[in-house]
Amino acid sequence: MSLQPLNEQLWKQLRSGIAEQVDIAITRAEVQGFDLVPFEKEYTELCRYIEQPTGTSAFESIAKVYSSTKVDLSSQELKSIPESIKQLKNLNVLILDNNELSILPDWLGQKVQLKELSARSN
Repeated sequence: MSLQPLNEQLWKQLRSGIAEQVDIAITRAEVQGFDLVPFEKEYTELCRYIEQPTGTSAFESIAKVYSSTKVDLSSQELKSIPESIKQLKNLNVLILDNNELSILPDWLGQKVQLKELSARSN
């Protein structure tokens, strides 16, 4: 049986930053045969840059990562900003200091909630 791709509603729930919504989306995806691999890849990439809380359920951890307001990607030797950062709807502060960035992506200018951007020494 082949799995169907996640639909827009499931993606929205998974990225909502609300543990209950994440729980509902994962349960629905598993029961109805949706492919969670793309979400798992995106979440895994975000976890490389965002510290996960300890002592919480998996759903709460996912919600906390997606509701992050500050991400510090300093000194990661990045040549580009990871695409998964685009999915952080509450991002207010993004620190990109001491990397190898030569250009910032267009989507960064569309993040109206972003209040502080630092990209020194790139």
